[in-house]
Amino acid sequence: MSITTPKQIIPPHELTAGQVTEYTVTAGKTKIQRITFTNTDTVIRTVTVHYVLSAGTADDTNIVLNALAIGPKRSVAPPVLEGHVLELGGFISMAADVTSKITVVGTGLEIV
Repeated sequence: MSITTPKQIIPPHELTAGQVTEYTVTAGKTKIQRITFTNTDTVIRTVTVHYVLSAGTADDTNIVLNALAIGPKRSVAPPVLEGHVLELGGFISMAADVTSKITVVGTGLEIV
């Protein structure tokens, strides 16, 4: 019998301009519920997200959100990111077009 635990998988913080691993599945698997981005800048900013298999790297083969434009002072929770299941060792990698202007937070269900 599996145990499902709701969890904040990505604590609120600002993204960087380089690809960074934001969450790794350390046991069982994780179903993504919601990931929210907030642009705190006064101009449009973009964010890119990859769902990467264990031992993989963030590249064009696993991009799930490519340079999504977010308006100034706006928040978005892209539905395209929801419902995916990451297996053990899989991870989420993200990058913004500039450091410290996009805040991210994410929730998911850990299934072990």
